[in-house]
Amino acid sequence: AAFTNLADGTLTGGTYDTSGGTQLLNVAAAITTDAATLEFIGGGTIETADGGIGQTLTAIASDGVLVLSNGTFQVANALSDAGLVTLDQGTLATSGLTIDAGGTVVGIGTITGPVTDGGLIIAGPYGSGLLALSDGLSGAGSITIAAAAATLAPSYGGTLELGGAVAATIT
Repeated sequence: AAFTNLADGTLTGGTYDTSGGTQLLNVAAAITTDAATLEFIGGGTIETADGGIGQTLTAIASDGVLVLSNGTFQVANALSDAGLVTLDQGTLATSGLTIDAGGTVVGIGTITGPVTDGGLIIAGPYGSGLLALSDGLSGAGSITIAAAAATLAPSYGGTLELGGAVAATIT
């Protein structure tokens, strides 16, 4: 049967989990938009006949989820996020991230490349640690630094570290 979850560069439906390895999708097209759930746990990649997703991905759709846990996901292009990016001690390395209205970045880890926030950034809330935006922040989106929740271990809570130029209002 033909693989039907990739049309016009948009990957839809399902969860694609690399768990530190390579997941090969037997299709002859590049994935440019994530409208599915992509889980990069401990590194790994998703490959098509047109190369790795890190070389072709440019957008996370409103129904797309990108999970980065304990590894680095290198994106060759600037990336726009209208969906959800979750960092669990992962690193998103990109030439730039634009968080669109309705888009969210949440967790602990590192984002390299300048970030333009038009959506929501939440530092924390899944564990104690740091959300580092190492190459600057701009935009008028919302930023939340999660406090420790009473129902969680006292060490839970977020820290936001900003590097580079900051042209945003943080309240």
